[in-house]
Amino acid sequence: MTDTAGHAPAGPRARLLLAVAGVLGVLSPGLPWGVLPGTAHPARVAVLGAAVLAALALRTGRARLLTAAAAVGAVGVLLGGLDATPGRLALAGAVACLVLAALAERSPAAAPEARSETRSEACSEA
Repeated sequence: MTDTAGHAPAGPRARLLLAVAGVLGVLSPGLPWGVLPGTAHPARVAVLGAAVLAALALRTGRARLLTAAAAVGAVGVLLGGLDATPGRLALAGAVACLVLAALAERSPAAAPEARSETRSEACSEA
């Protein structure tokens, strides 16, 4: 759930998912991608872009950056092709973790204090 400034509180579940996504993203270029190693594959640009956006999302708390990181990572998966090689699967796993982290941040359970604030505001306005 985001506040009025568009910031997302970093919950423990989202942080764990971001950590797993980071590990998989770092491993992805070092694993085989077929004929080319991951470090020589064009998808490496998307891996780097997704990593930068995810780091910025974690640092600033902006949920939109996390969504953008997942989108850029998905582009990397598509650039990699649909072959089930270890590098592509690691990148797909990282993207799945980014999507789950973004969803965890948007769920009502992610920010119970925000719900209690709105209840107290509603009581004071009534």
